[in-house]
Amino acid sequence: MKYDRIRKAVFIERPNRFIAHVDLEGKRETVHVKNTGRCAELLVLGTEVYIQESSLSEDNAADFTINNTGDAAWKIQLKQNNVELEKGQWYRLSLDAKASIPRELMFAIQRDGSSDDDGTPYSGEKIVELGTDYNKYETVFQMTGETDPKALLSISMGAVGGRQITEKHRICIDNINLEKIDAPDIGEQPVGENLLVNSDFSSGNEGWENAVTSPGAADVSFENGRAVYKISNVGTEDWNVQLKQNGIVLEQGEHYKVTFKAKSSEARTIKLAMLSPSYNWFGGEDLVLDKDQEEEFTVEFTMNDETETNASMVISMGAIAEIDTLASTVELSEFSLIRTA
Repeated sequence: MKYDRIRKAVFIERPNRFIAHVDLEGKRETVHVKNTGRCAELLVLGTEVYIQESSLSEDNAADFTINNTGDAAWKIQLKQNNVELEKGQWYRLSLDAKASIPRELMFAIQRDGSSDDDGTPYSGEKIVELGTDYNKYETVFQMTGETDPKALLSISMGAVGGRQITEKHRICIDNINLEKIDAPDIGEQPVGENLLVNSDFSSGNEGWENAVTSPGAADVSFENGRAVYKISNVGTEDWNVQLKQNGIVLEQGEHYKVTFKAKSSEARTIKLAMLSPSYNWFGGEDLVLDKDQEEEFTVEFTMNDETETNASMVISMGAIAEIDTLASTVELSEFSLIRTA
C-alpha cells in the first residue's frame, strides 16, 4: 500500500484513543490516531513515527488570500462549469472549509447565466459561517427544472450577506462533493405547530439569513426578540435588503398561515414571499406599514406546487418597484408559520 503526504515525527504522548501529540520539526502537533487500540508497545515516548498530512491542509486545498471582498458576494468566486443535473433527481452538495477570521461563505449549483444573466440557483444559495478549523457544510436539493448538462458550481467569497471585509484573511476549501441521493423522508408535518426555527430571535440570528446586497445598506442586529434593520440605503431592488429563513418544508395541497409583527420609522411597503430555491413564488403579499406603528400581519396561502423541502420565507425591505421607498429602521418580531387543519 502506498501512502502520500508522509512526514517523520517523534511521539510524545497519547492523551486518549483518538489523538496523539508528536514533535514535528521541533513543534508540538496534535494528530489523529486511526488505530484506536492501545498500541502501548509501539507508542512510547521518543519513538520515531510517521504521520500523514490530511488533505484538509492548505497545501492540498483551494487556498485564497483575500485583501478586500468587494461589495458583492460574487466579486470573489471559485467555479466549476458543465455540472450535469438530471430533472427530478435529489442531490447532496458538500464541502469542507475554514477561514482565518470568522466570516460567511455562500455556495450553490446554478444555471450558467453567462450568456443571458439568468443564474437561477437550482440548489438554493447556502450561506454558512466559517470558523478557523475545518468543518463540513452541505445542502440537499432536488433538481426540479429540466435536465441541465451545463450547470455551474459557484462558491462565493465576496461580501456574503452584504458584509464587506477589508481585513486581509484566508479561506481554504477542500473535498467538494456532489452526489446523487434518494428522496428524503419528510415524515408527517404537524398541524398548528410553528415550522420556523428560532422564530422569536431568542437565539440571535440562528436559523436566519441576513441578506443585504449593494447598493442596499443596513446595520442589522438581532436582540430583545427582534430583528432590527437600520436601513441607510434601500438600493434599487426589493431584494437589496432581506431577512430569510431557508430549509422550510411545504407540502403540496396544504394550507399555511404566516404571522409576524413589523414596525418602521417611516411609512413604507415591505414584501413577504414564500419561494423555492429557484425563486418560484408559492405565496405572499405586499404589506403596508404606517410610520412608527407596530402592526401584526397574517398571510395565508395554499401550496399548489409539488412538495418543496427547501423553501424560503423572505421579507424584502429594499426599494419596492413603483413605490417611493424611504430609508428607515424596520423592526420584525414574533414570526410564526403553521400548517392549518
